Amino acid sequence: CVATPRAKLHYCNFSTLFLVFHRSIVILHQTVCAATPLLNFLFVCCFCEVDPIMATSEPDAPPLPPPMKVIVIGGTGEIGRCLVGALLHAKERIEVVTLIGRRKLEIVPEQYKVDLAAEEASGRLKQHVQDLDAITEDTVKELSAGYQVFFNTLGSTRRQAGSAEAFRHIDLEIPLKLIRAAREAGVPHCSVVSSLGADQNSWFLYMKTKGEIEEAVRQLHFPITTIFRPGVLGRTNPSLGERFGGIFQTPIPVSVVGEAMVQDAYTCYTKQQEGFKILRNDEIYRLCEAAKAPRQDKPTDEQQST
Repeated sequence: CVATPRAKLHYCNFSTLFLVFHRSIVILHQTVCAATPLLNFLFVCCFCEVDPIMATSEPDAPPLPPPMKVIVIGGTGEIGRCLVGALLHAKERIEVVTLIGRRKLEIVPEQYKVDLAAEEASGRLKQHVQDLDAITEDTVKELSAGYQVFFNTLGSTRRQAGSAEAFRHIDLEIPLKLIRAAREAGVPHCSVVSSLGADQNSWFLYMKTKGEIEEAVRQLHFPITTIFRPGVLGRTNPSLGERFGGIFQTPIPVSVVGEAMVQDAYTCYTKQQEGFKILRNDEIYRLCEAAKAPRQDKPTDEQQST
């Protein structure tokens, strides 16, 4: 059939009304969606007994554990002084630093801006001065009770010690006695400075001794054990071997090693890490960078390789 003009007019009016209605629905939907956060905010303000700003914020991060208590042997050596300086500088992370040694620590590098006298007066720094041959395991247990980390930076050379037997006594027998006592006292983390190339089966005295203490500490089964194996050390007075090694490998600053030890200990503590790990130059530098501590420029891998 043929539509009349009147029918066509009614059809056009209906289509226009439908389009207007549809467009109104779309606009209303968009308005409601846009206004929903504001409506939620007003609802909280009017009917809830909470701070509306806090109600819309992200949940709080889990609280950090209390600051650590740590014990250090070898704190008067070059790595040890940097370690102690970095520990005392990290006031929010470290509650107490106890040193065990045959002489008192008098100075740390200036970069850490630490006043040792003030730290001792406050109780954050405690120094137990005693001959390490005479100290008993019971004394070490008493000093270590309730502590989280035992750091060993004690070390020498055959030339400094005077003989092979004296060197092994300083680098192996003494620290192992103290580390064993700390383990029995319940200290969960042992952090030890060893050396690149450490191997208990080595023909070389230095590498063999370092490998033996690594294996001895492993057998104590601390919940966490970290072995630091830096390459040639950038000491103030390098040994003959370090001077020779420096020809082939860029020395790693002792400050980098000390600062990395602090960062590793705190990371293990806060993240409740467990296990046995060995860290070499690349990992040591990464830890130091994570700590955002002042350090010398990192040499390239090509410079570090022999």
